[in-house]
Amino acid sequence: MDTQKTIALILGLVTISTIQGQTILQDRTGFVNAQGNIAAGYLFVQKQPAAYIIGESEIFIKNQISLSGSAWFFVPVSRKPTGLKANHTFTWGFNYHFIKSGRFDPYVGLTPGISIVRVAYNTADGEVKKAPYGVAPLFSAAVGFNYYVGSIFHFFFKAQGVSGEFSGGAPTRTPLHEIKLTAGLGWNARFWKPGAFKRQLEKYGLGTTDYLIE
Repeated sequence: MDTQKTIALILGLVTISTIQGQTILQDRTGFVNAQGNIAAGYLFVQKQPAAYIIGESEIFIKNQISLSGSAWFFVPVSRKPTGLKANHTFTWGFNYHFIKSGRFDPYVGLTPGISIVRVAYNTADGEVKKAPYGVAPLFSAAVGFNYYVGSIFHFFFKAQGVSGEFSGGAPTRTPLHEIKLTAGLGWNARFWKPGAFKRQLEKYGLGTTDYLIE
């Protein structure tokens, strides 16, 4: 047992030293993150958990500003005959990253979007009926962080709050107020170097003041 603990400690120290030795990019402009994972959710009004398969990405147009997009594919976990049967969510927006450089990268984001929703409900005769699919607009905000292990991959955590309401097909409105949580391993790569767009504009005699993309 003592030998196993010693080996585990050595491996842990080697892993930490390897991570700390990895090179990270000091300017994230032109940087693209991508990750796919499973995620958990909790619907406040329904008081029930939810599960998703997600894919998301963000691209840094400036060192501390990124455009983001995500897709959350709903996996039913409730055995109730009525309620949400589909809640596939698509969001897009931007994130603000508080720290200019370093491994730890906390951020907040505004990411509105839409959900493709389907609900089942009881009719007046007691029959369970499924409403047709419909679209519900959403307001959404996120908070999270990345931890860059190197220039190729990173660990991440994100909590996303969602608020909306679906009113199509069913006799009553369905609230979509939810907290979604996801964490795991993501990948990153640089698509362009800082200043690349400005240099191209200067090449054609255009000004370089106050560009959104560097």
